[in-house]
Amino acid sequence: MELLPTLNGWLHTLTATASILLGGYVLLTKKGTKNHLKMGRYYLVCMLLTNVTSLFIYNAFDKWFFPHTLAVITLVILGIGFYFSRKRLYKHWLKVHLSCFILSYYMLIGGGINEAFLRIKPLQVYFYNNNQIVGLTHLLLCLFLDF
Repeated sequence: MELLPTLNGWLHTLTATASILLGGYVLLTKKGTKNHLKMGRYYLVCMLLTNVTSLFIYNAFDKWFFPHTLAVITLVILGIGFYFSRKRLYKHWLKVHLSCFILSYYMLIGGGINEAFLRIKPLQVYFYNNNQIVGLTHLLLCLFLDF
């Protein structure tokens, strides 16, 4: 039975890594092109897989906890962003799409920051002692993504 969590964990890690790379590419390249659309769809699929697989990871506390709720929220954000980019019914659809994309990318990178503090031995002391360095790292991420 140990094989399933291991496969799920690897799938989660691979799709999260792909999401970081694809999202960064989409964020930094020209918008509205066929390549943007293709890479954006790959990002969407990878993010869906990343967030769904995260719902089955219980290694940290053996129960549902806050990051699982964030994964569900991210799935909703992805759905809204995709819906508005496809339908374009609302005159500010592009703002909604961009806001959802940037927020989903923040959630992805923020989750990676949390995982680093949770899983890397020298950083764990900051995570478990509720140190301000974790929050400051997230603040720096917000400032960076706000460029």
